[in-house]
Amino acid sequence: MENWYSVPSQDVAAAGGVALLNKYYDGKLSQALISVYPSHKWKPWRFAQVPKNCWNDPINQREFMDSLYKDLQLTSLADWYYQSAKLTEAEVPGLWSLLVTQYDGSLSLALATIYPEHTWEQHKFIRKSSSVQ
Repeated sequence: MENWYSVPSQDVAAAGGVALLNKYYDGKLSQALISVYPSHKWKPWRFAQVPKNCWNDPINQREFMDSLYKDLQLTSLADWYYQSAKLTEAEVPGLWSLLVTQYDGSLSLALATIYPEHTWEQHKFIRKSSSVQ
């Protein structure tokens, strides 16, 4: 099932699945897979095109950030302070769609909302220098 995350909808369409995807799943492979295999624990943010409304679900937000926490090999929530500047520079699949659609592009606001059990100190977030070199 893991391989499905990297299959573009266009490939399924090119293989003759365009009518099926368009008629029943709004042209979205992710929507088709989630519907056809409901017992599989899908991670919707891993699809090439993040499904519409994925980030409206706080559970998806938390699971995504927990997954990113592990991928970045963080050891405490406080480690996010030092990642904030790096993440604004990096291409992290799914992160920008979450931040832009739900948190006005703010990682610190996202973390404060997703991890309310942690006391966040906004001044500790490392920000990218705005000076032009």
